[in-house]
Amino acid sequence: MNDQNNLLAFKKFLKENNLDGFIVTNPTNIFYLTGFKGVLPAEREAILVFDPSPTLITARIYQNEAARVKSRNLKIKIVAERNQIFESSAKLFKKAKRIGFEENDLKVAELKEFKKVLKKVRLIATK
Repeated sequence: MNDQNNLLAFKKFLKENNLDGFIVTNPTNIFYLTGFKGVLPAEREAILVFDPSPTLITARIYQNEAARVKSRNLKIKIVAERNQIFESSAKLFKKAKRIGFEENDLKVAELKEFKKVLKKVRLIATK
């Protein structure tokens, strides 16, 4: 299955689980969905999958790799600093009510940060 098919299958998962979007933080899962290899396990980058299009948000340091995986099915958002990922996600999820996240990967501090910027959104832990 190629990256584009993986993204389409993931969108189906969102519909089946009544989710408006999803925060993918695990580097292996980001690679599986997009082919993006710029993420180090010690770093925190995120792909935000939502309808109609998934968007990969990453720090400027990874912009060349991000440009490599950009497609008509995957938007790219480059931020100056890693900590701007949270704020950028809030802008993308303006209309969302239910957002899933990887409960086995998202750190507690990151979850708190997402809750702070996504105040009107219900965050749903998934496996």
